Amino acid sequence: MPEYGLPRVACLQLDSKHADVEQNAQKVESLTNHLRPGSLDILVLPELALTGYVFKDHEEISGFLEGPSLPSSSSPTLKLASDIARRLCCYVVAGLPEKAVDSSSSDQGSQIYGNNPKHATCVSTSQPRDARPLDADDHSLPQWAKPAYNSALLVDRQGRHIHTFRKHFLYEDDKRWSLEGPGFQVVDLPDVGRICVAICMDLNPYEFKTDFGKFELANFCRELDVDALIVPMAWLLPPQEACEVPDLKRPSMNTINYWAMRLEPLFVPAHSIDSEALEDDEASLVPKSVKGGKAMVFAAANRTGKELSSVFAGSSCQLLIQMNQRPLLLGALGISEEGVLLPD
Repeated sequence: MPEYGLPRVACLQLDSKHADVEQNAQKVESLTNHLRPGSLDILVLPELALTGYVFKDHEEISGFLEGPSLPSSSSPTLKLASDIARRLCCYVVAGLPEKAVDSSSSDQGSQIYGNNPKHATCVSTSQPRDARPLDADDHSLPQWAKPAYNSALLVDRQGRHIHTFRKHFLYEDDKRWSLEGPGFQVVDLPDVGRICVAICMDLNPYEFKTDFGKFELANFCRELDVDALIVPMAWLLPPQEACEVPDLKRPSMNTINYWAMRLEPLFVPAHSIDSEALEDDEASLVPKSVKGGKAMVFAAANRTGKELSSVFAGSSCQLLIQMNQRPLLLGALGISEEGVLLPD
């Protein structure tokens, strides 16, 4: 663990080639070859890391749907994440287009993985928090032949699948093929801490329609006192920067500053916690002293490159967040850079 007792997180940034799963998987392997086993706690891959992000409709993406409910041979993202986790002895978070199953792969409650007590992983997972407004349209109604979610799976250091997080707030490109996930969640990992995994648009106001100051995701993380907020992304470059042809070797500070602004409740004490709004199961997870002076890490693993007309911002970064202090930028990659960010 680093000085602050926070998990050591590595963010992988790559230019995912559309629908080329094999090439993208090879690139991830190549970009992680230099990492040493034991040098990190969590490796984060971008949103839809192996498939690319822009699909015109559900039919186009249906042949790429996968997930932990399927055999590992039919889930290239799970296989890749498991192989890397075992090689580096770290947890891996990876975005994928998930084939929906009735029972949901989002396990809840306490679970123990592994038969050997020395290497077993015991995790505790919160119930999903539905952060949509009460009058939100129900986007779970489309009846596709193969219902799908924009998801991120989590595997442990032995490569075993622990949990699947589903994107709760959808971007317009997601709505062509994905259902809304049930809500924000946290997972307690005994050797790492409490983490929340959200996906890209989850950081924004719901559909850009709710009050900008509601900070749905940040307030959830503050209320449940997370140690790390991990966000796989396919975040677009701001239009003004795309027009200006920025220095692609440098990060987009407009993007990083926006991400930091969306975390305001985690470092501005004026935001009060509504304890009465917590669900019963969440209340049991909240410490008696919520968000005092302890630090947390925000880790954004974005993709780079261009897909059709979408230009991605890259700029994967990590921020140290602490109450009453400005967010501290621990490190960032450039707009067009492919690589792994692992701050000291």
